[in-house]
Amino acid sequence: MKLLTTLAACAALAVSAPVAAQDAPIAVTPQVPAPADPASVTDVEIAGFVDIVLQGQALEQQGDLSEDELAGQMMAVIGASELGMDRFMAVAQAISADEALQQRVQTEVVARLDVDGAAAGQSAE
Repeated sequence: MKLLTTLAACAALAVSAPVAAQDAPIAVTPQVPAPADPASVTDVEIAGFVDIVLQGQALEQQGDLSEDELAGQMMAVIGASELGMDRFMAVAQAISADEALQQRVQTEVVARLDVDGAAAGQSAE
């Protein structure tokens, strides 16, 4: 849950940073990407989303980063991904609203953890 809060903070920072950089104060509503149509979210995007989430969990588990540093690292991870911030947020919103997408993400995470666990078991032998 903390990771989702961090990801939401990253998105808020990414959206608000250009507004804060303006010289004159302007009343602007941040542009949050519209959720992706669940049918349009591809398997490649699900895999990319899971990559980002697992990288975020790894960063979070290090425990040596402040929340601001963690948010910065996550923004960098998302920005460097093929999804990019806008698509990542659109996919995240679609996942949060669609049970079928949630199941696809869970299946992908379990598959990754099974593969990682099997690889760790083989290297320990």
